[in-house]
Amino acid sequence: MKRSILVGCVVLLIIVAAGVVGYRLILRQGKPYQPPAVSFDGPSDKLQRTVIVPTLDTPMPQGKNVIWCGTLQLGWNHLQSDVLHAPPAIRGAEVVVKRLNRAKLDADDLPPESNLAMAGFIKDGIAEKVVKEMKERFQKEVQFERKLAPKYILLYSYLQAHLPFTLPFSETPLDLSFQDSDGKETKVTSFGIPVGNKDHSLIQQVQLLHLIHNSESRWEMGEFVVDLDRNSKPNQLVLACVPPKVTLLDTLEYVEKKTQEFAEKSKELNGTVEPFALWVPNMNWEIQHRFAELEGENKTFMIPGFEGYYFLLAKQTVHFQLDRCGAAMESTFQGVAAESCPAYCVFDRPFLLYMKKRGRDRPFFVMWVDNAELLSQPEK
Repeated sequence: MKRSILVGCVVLLIIVAAGVVGYRLILRQGKPYQPPAVSFDGPSDKLQRTVIVPTLDTPMPQGKNVIWCGTLQLGWNHLQSDVLHAPPAIRGAEVVVKRLNRAKLDADDLPPESNLAMAGFIKDGIAEKVVKEMKERFQKEVQFERKLAPKYILLYSYLQAHLPFTLPFSETPLDLSFQDSDGKETKVTSFGIPVGNKDHSLIQQVQLLHLIHNSESRWEMGEFVVDLDRNSKPNQLVLACVPPKVTLLDTLEYVEKKTQEFAEKSKELNGTVEPFALWVPNMNWEIQHRFAELEGENKTFMIPGFEGYYFLLAKQTVHFQLDRCGAAMESTFQGVAAESCPAYCVFDRPFLLYMKKRGRDRPFFVMWVDNAELLSQPEK
């Protein structure tokens, strides 16, 4: 039996700052919108303190940024349903395959008209279908990284989310000092709501989902979770300054538990909204990642009829940008009632960031920000 090749091409693009946001800033501030400085653009093996994980339940290494995006899962789902008609099984990659097979992510978890996911044989025209759909639906030209033979199988998935804030935040006049998990401090650019801000519409745009004051100082937050824009639709962006757990999934579940508890507690209290201050680091990066744990001739499929197939390529590209203009967010503002002091939510230490379709439980993008490797830094 001749050995065939399974080509898995998994592609993702997330664009946070849409063009309409830049236009709004021209009107508000009298100058063109300028995105934050690019912190990284290249292959993941050039990063020293950042890892890309294939699933949310992959253990997180200490001292690293950890990034997950759903495009690999979307392509994997179509490999199972449209090609193999059985859960994938790969010799030598049993652990990651088991995690991918049990993970859940479907069209209902994604913004409408935001994604494309396909899988099929080249001989059946899958490449032409991908090119046609990407051009018609997203005005994107597709270039495949490998010459595709008729017996090859192609997985291709794409996701984009244009996420402008209803009101742009302020740009911080001074650099934020971000302290990573090792205690190292790095100056980074940021945006938010300054102390003493008088724009109540901007304050009310933010929803406080969870808050615990530091026991040693009533002015410092121990834990806090915020949704930056209660008016964002259809997506939501949540930032959570909480202790990291074993996996991204464990950390997400902790945040969900704390936000539910905070919501119930807020219903019981009749406090007033206190002054609010918020600082969030800027990000602007693109990473190309090869899932080496799935690739290689020694990792053949163990599915009847596909025994000779293996992943020649399993690549994901992620572009993410977050600044004062954009990030998918929507929610209802909840006042601080538990403590009678201002809420200073400054993301100057490790935090969790995730995007999801509002009203759904499963996110499509998750990042643990441990260090400043992917944060935008001031020009020197």
